[in-house]
Amino acid sequence: MTRRWPDLTTLELLVGIDDHGSLSAASRLAHIAQPNASRAVKALERQLGMPLIHRKSTGATLTPQGTVIVHWARRVLANSRQLLDVAEGMRTERSAELTVCASMTVAEHLIPAWLGVFRSLHPGVTVHLQVYNSTRVLEAVEVGMCDLGFVECPRGPCSSA
Repeated sequence: MTRRWPDLTTLELLVGIDDHGSLSAASRLAHIAQPNASRAVKALERQLGMPLIHRKSTGATLTPQGTVIVHWARRVLANSRQLLDVAEGMRTERSAELTVCASMTVAEHLIPAWLGVFRSLHPGVTVHLQVYNSTRVLEAVEVGMCDLGFVECPRGPCSSA
């Protein structure tokens, strides 16, 4: 017997036989033509060197060896699904983002240099800059519209008095 990885679709077929009691039902659920599904299961039986299912005119059942293989197949398939989920998450994951609000004076005179330094240190972060008057910047920070706010008040929060 050669050491090759079993085909995941064939493992799904075995699980389907266990769950639904027939190769034809399992092949329909796997979207595989029944003759192709039958050939795939036979090939796995040859690969593993043991019978996995009892074929009957009323359906199919697992052999004792097939029951053990299906137990492990369920684990392999669950882990394979997790692998695909993780890969999907990594593929669709967006880069880090930072929303900065700045008062007009700060945005005009200071932010360009600050952003240049920030981008050289953190090239993977997308920065969104929003420019408002100082009072609006403080409100935006307070309600969570931005992650960071800059205003030109010399001490504490700016007041209108």
